[in-house]
Amino acid sequence: MALYTNNNPNMGSNARNLDTSKTSFQNALKHIYSELWVDCVVRSPLYRPGDIQVDGNGNDVGRFDIRSTNFEKKLDAYLASMPWFR
Repeated sequence: MALYTNNNPNMGSNARNLDTSKTSFQNALKHIYSELWVDCVVRSPLYRPGDIQVDGNGNDVGRFDIRSTNFEKKLDAYLASMPWFR
């Protein structure tokens, strides 16, 4: 993959060697973080960084339970809509 991030006008023809499947995956990861994780988890008034419970063992009383958000539901729906996920 050839991807140039600087504003060099002499990038030449190598900039066309961009693998669209990788950029699609990168865009999906950006969307998952910025649109799903931030909206569902980070913006929750109960969320505190480093204080997330992801397993159901019940030993973490008082910790933020990620299952109380819509993150997993929205993530599942988003991934199911991706052609490369099927």
